[in-house]
Amino acid sequence: MVATDAASAPTAHGHPALAVMLVLTQVAVGALVVDQGVVVLAPDDAAALEPWGPLLGLATGVLALGASVLHLGRPRYALRAVIGFRHSWLSREIVAFGAFAGLAALNAGMALLGPEPGAASGALRAAAVLAGIAGIACSVLLYAVTGRDWWRVAVTGPKFALTAAVGGMAAVLAVAAVVEPDPLAAPVAALLAAATAVKLATEAAFLRHRGGDPADTRTRSARLLTGALGGITAWRFALGSLGGLVLPLMLVACLRSDPVPRLAVPLLGVAALLVVVVGELLERLTFFTASVAPRMPGSRP
Repeated sequence: MVATDAASAPTAHGHPALAVMLVLTQVAVGALVVDQGVVVLAPDDAAALEPWGPLLGLATGVLALGASVLHLGRPRYALRAVIGFRHSWLSREIVAFGAFAGLAALNAGMALLGPEPGAASGALRAAAVLAGIAGIACSVLLYAVTGRDWWRVAVTGPKFALTAAVGGMAAVLAVAAVVEPDPLAAPVAALLAAATAVKLATEAAFLRHRGGDPADTRTRSARLLTGALGGITAWRFALGSLGGLVLPLMLVACLRSDPVPRLAVPLLGVAALLVVVVGELLERLTFFTASVAPRMPGSRP
């Protein structure tokens, strides 16, 4: 027996404020992680990013937390969300990102004051990175516990992690392109292009399910992405390719030209960040609208 509405899949609510919160928190964490990677791998060049890299990560995180409050039905009761820390992934997510915001603010303050990097600043940055990663992990598990195929850990985990990687690299690239293109901009742009290619490939791979069993929720999600949400999906791939592949590679080409067009380099870096973020916001919008919940059989639409 097959339900008469087995193949139907109406689009779900987009939750735009929640989509903004998820993307911006992941970009903020990714920016701090990439910035920390630069400090470890190229300490002599990392000084050029101070204090603008930490400040950009902090500003992005603050915007994300503001968007999360707008998602609440009664924002004045937002502080009550931490009450369920012992059993709720939502409460744990809020606590983790709250700790990340506080630690990121301290990190940005130390960078702004300009002290020489030492053990204390390194420990503070590492603590902020760990809090941010814990927050992203809580976000993944928050959706995984719903039991939906579209939100299971195997799908959501790589998706959120790659958003952090792509967004963080784009943020560091934008700062490097503006303050000191050489020698950081070119390798960061190459890494951004590689991470973007992986992320777009994983998203495209999910679309293979559209030819499967109509009763399978993955099939219905894939058909939504190529049907009712086809326009958003097309724009997502177009902007993702432009911001994460085309613009960074154009920036590398500019850096290798002689003479280097100095005005074009910062414009390309900032444009890459903005386009990447918009593309990730579209992807996160479909994360909600293409979600198909298990349900009882209904009538033929």
